[in-house]
Amino acid sequence: MRIVDILNYFKDSGFNKVVNLIEDNNIEIYCKISEEFVLPYSSNLQDVEDKTIVLVDIANMINFKEIFNLDLATVCFCTKEEIITYTNLANLFSRCKLKIINIQDTNLNLVAILALKNTDIYYNDEKLILNQRCEILSKELEDYKGSRLKYKRLYETSSKELDSYKITYEEQIRSNEILSKELDSYKITYEEQIRSNEILSKELEDYKGSRLKYKRLYEKCLKELEDYKGSRLKYKRIASFYEFKYNQLKQQKIIKMALKIKKMFSFFNKNQTNKQKLLESKTIDLYKTVYANKKLSDFVKKNQDKPIILLYGDINLNVVDGSSVWLSSIFNLAILDAHVIIFSKVNIQNNLIISNFMPNIQNNYLILEPKDLNIREELSVSEISQILNYIDYVTPNIQLLITRGIAVTHELTKNNNFKYRLVPYLTDFYILNKNGIQLKELAGDLLKNINRHVNFWLWQTQEMKEFVEQKTNIKFNKSFYFPPVVFDKNTNVKQKYIKKSDEIIIGYGGKIQPEWGVLELILKVKELNDKGKKIKLLIISSKISARSDFDDYPEFIEKIKKCLVYNFVEYYPNLNRNQTLEKLSSVDYLYGFRPKYFEQSTLEISTKILESLVLEKPIICYPNIINKKLFGKQYPYFINEIDELESVIENKNQVEIDYKALVFPYLFDNRKNFFEDKLSDVKNKKITIASHDYKFIDHFYSYLKSIGFMVDKDLWEWGDNKYLDRSKYCVHNSDVIFCEWGLSNAVWYSKNISKNNKLIVRIHAQEVRQKAVKFGHQLNIENVDKIIFVSERIRKLASDIFGWQENTTCVIPNYVLMDDFICNDLHKKIGLNFGMVGITPQSKRLDRALDLLENILKIYPEAKLYIKGMRPEQYEWMHAPGRVCELEYYYKQYDRIEKNIALKNAVVFDEYGNNMPEWYQKIDFILSPSDHESFHYALADGVISGCIPILWNWEEAEKIYTKEWIIKDVQSALDYIKFVLNYNSRESLRKKNIDIVKNRYNNVKIYQELKEKVL
Repeated sequence: MRIVDILNYFKDSGFNKVVNLIEDNNIEIYCKISEEFVLPYSSNLQDVEDKTIVLVDIANMINFKEIFNLDLATVCFCTKEEIITYTNLANLFSRCKLKIINIQDTNLNLVAILALKNTDIYYNDEKLILNQRCEILSKELEDYKGSRLKYKRLYETSSKELDSYKITYEEQIRSNEILSKELDSYKITYEEQIRSNEILSKELEDYKGSRLKYKRLYEKCLKELEDYKGSRLKYKRIASFYEFKYNQLKQQKIIKMALKIKKMFSFFNKNQTNKQKLLESKTIDLYKTVYANKKLSDFVKKNQDKPIILLYGDINLNVVDGSSVWLSSIFNLAILDAHVIIFSKVNIQNNLIISNFMPNIQNNYLILEPKDLNIREELSVSEISQILNYIDYVTPNIQLLITRGIAVTHELTKNNNFKYRLVPYLTDFYILNKNGIQLKELAGDLLKNINRHVNFWLWQTQEMKEFVEQKTNIKFNKSFYFPPVVFDKNTNVKQKYIKKSDEIIIGYGGKIQPEWGVLELILKVKELNDKGKKIKLLIISSKISARSDFDDYPEFIEKIKKCLVYNFVEYYPNLNRNQTLEKLSSVDYLYGFRPKYFEQSTLEISTKILESLVLEKPIICYPNIINKKLFGKQYPYFINEIDELESVIENKNQVEIDYKALVFPYLFDNRKNFFEDKLSDVKNKKITIASHDYKFIDHFYSYLKSIGFMVDKDLWEWGDNKYLDRSKYCVHNSDVIFCEWGLSNAVWYSKNISKNNKLIVRIHAQEVRQKAVKFGHQLNIENVDKIIFVSERIRKLASDIFGWQENTTCVIPNYVLMDDFICNDLHKKIGLNFGMVGITPQSKRLDRALDLLENILKIYPEAKLYIKGMRPEQYEWMHAPGRVCELEYYYKQYDRIEKNIALKNAVVFDEYGNNMPEWYQKIDFILSPSDHESFHYALADGVISGCIPILWNWEEAEKIYTKEWIIKDVQSALDYIKFVLNYNSRESLRKKNIDIVKNRYNNVKIYQELKEKVL
């Protein structure tokens, strides 16, 4: 039964309006006859009133329960499977006080349950439902009966085949007899081969003698190599010593004066280039350049009423292609619900792209270019990431960062500044080449890291997301499909169709590259015109490139430029998107064909395809999976080869295509509210977080911004303020100052804060150590509203040292990111891989870990110790004069490892990286051998990743964690390891450990505690 017939049935009964509460667009289409609704139509819940026909699906009925108190006619849609499996169907309608009057199949392959209001009914008669179920199951039974006959015939066929196999078997036996005779002849050949091998064995003995000779030579070279290694360490220490001496000499007055004179004369040095100056300014003053930029600061001051979306694409905004069109589309959607900041990686030299931006009178936007920041050189990926971070530092109401480009997106995840706010739209993580579609090298690892930071993903197509999930085993749960956005032609394209005689016009708009089929099109049209055809080409492109992942085309650009001047080609190099569509509106056919080897693996839907729907023009293209999904398999303008072009344009049988229905999901007007529910109202309280090191607070900073709080940063150095003007701005324009670390930042703010500001200081551990206690003594405690400590031990030490009153302090521990670190398998076998994260400074006690490993290897020779992180010699500050003895300690540990073969084979140094969740998956026991810790993140992260913790008894370890994890010495550690390896329930052991960390330190809980103190 058609849906319109159902509506007419109720219409005859006096119902006068239709309200559709189902999100499926097909329902709306089938409510029409000849493009007209049979009754006044709405999809708004507020429009429901008496005598309304309500369309609803079975899953959401209970959500709309209150509306059924009205006098309604209800049409509930569900699948046949739901009719069979939903056992409480009658009860559901009774709860809504609805009486089922009929059940009908519809033209949407759905079942429609028709019901009317009946206040007296408490239990629906299930007869109608049972009849419907019976009808469905009867049909399935008939299908099974048909299958039974089919398999019976198949059995009879198989029996006949078996008989023929028996005959074949007998023939095989005869064949084996023949092969047996051949085997005897091979035996004779084998005996001859044995004699030959005896000769070769003698030659082998001679070679063995030579091998021993070269082995002795190898051992001699190895010994020399060890000597060289020892010399290298010796000279490295000497180099460090002389570097320290050099730094000391530089501090002497006479040396300082000599350096100043040299600097004055260096001004006239002709070898010093402008480029070096620019690079120096980029690396040293980039932060100041951003926060002092008047264009940006004015925009920030004027636009704090609404959220800001920061937008960056690895895109050239001077070139019209799919990527730049994407950026203009995302901008036009974002500006509807937020202010927008765009950072362009290149200076904008024309308006081809930005002319497509649609300003909104309610929201403002800003485009920042390299020249705005006094940058004249090409920016690296790390510099772009820095700039985006710095823009966020000084713009308090940025709630989302939308990025395109996997390299920059991954670079941004090296810190946690944009965690919870990152929105990646990535297409450059795979390549198409002769081997088909492949993920780029390391793309899987990069995507894993990015996935831990995202607010949500934007995917161009479902096929792309499914391909990546299949190849990487990553689940991108927070995802939205975001195909290209197009505008209805009535809003931005003026039709200009001028037909000349019987000439056929084919149009193309987009970039020109080897695999884009443009060269093949021109050559094919030339061939057809030479045969007497009258075909004209209209080609619009602002980008010509020879780039290809399939082959090298050194002469491509020269060839295409020659072809573009043919008399049948009309070429326009610099048109924006609207101008391009306006030109293309005059053609007979659009061209979007790319060769089979390219198209059969593509995961993207072409913007050209969608623009053809807007222009209501047939587009000649390849029948790939995505195009067939859009047009259907019988689309008459598919071609597999360029040679089929003539037959397509000669085909006079025009097929009616419903362009409006096809383009509907991609229209801008239907996606206007995309960002509306993904943004929060801006809170009126402004917070500044001042710190030299944000690694323990970045997650919380970004979390606050993601839920609407206005938060910016004031960047400090450990013991000094390099950007005092920035700090003065923050103290006068913030309601709350949050000092992460109680160092020079806290001292300055405590002396300069006003009565209208709230000052909070968060203290970790170094503040109570000898080097940093000077800051605590300088702190004006009367101006501090609250001091937050990460542990009770640190609070007690600080109170003893500084005399602070307890009522001005509180303890909020560090938080652990429960979503980032996950135990993939609680049942996983516990092996002998030991892990240690960070061995600097000396108090981390690498020697203790090596003592333990040495003893473990005597019992379990297969054991390994994986050490993750930067080595001490890689830190610049470890080469300071005061660190000479400490550095020598590490060289002794390295020597110890080198000289002990068992240790040398068991110790593995893993490089620093932000792949910690993956690294923990190979670790069985996580070590904490430190002299002291305030929390030890690495231990907690390891535990929730499924590692078994081993703690030396540093102060407060039992209070922060549990005594069950603590060992006294090497022997007790060995006993504990044996106990764990023999423990009968790995799952319960891991779960118990994880629950300890989760219940005390999960980030959601700690965020709430911090938020209460801040606000």
